[in-house]
Amino acid sequence: MSGQEAQDLAAQAEAALKAQGFDPEAVVRVMAPMTLGLPVCRECGCTDITACDRGCYWVAEDLCSACVGQSD
Repeated sequence: MSGQEAQDLAAQAEAALKAQGFDPEAVVRVMAPMTLGLPVCRECGCTDITACDRGCYWVAEDLCSACVGQSD
């Protein structure tokens, strides 16, 4: 796939998401880490790439330090 084809496909995907009422950026924030195999916090959705605003670290495979005790 050429660069232009990839850009066209991304534009089509963005338009389709918007047409269904989804925020494309939010979809990417959620799906990209899972697609890449990165850990995602089960409570807040943070990743190694998009950590919590105040910072955090992993206390379990799918739980960050900022969310400890929030699911109790």
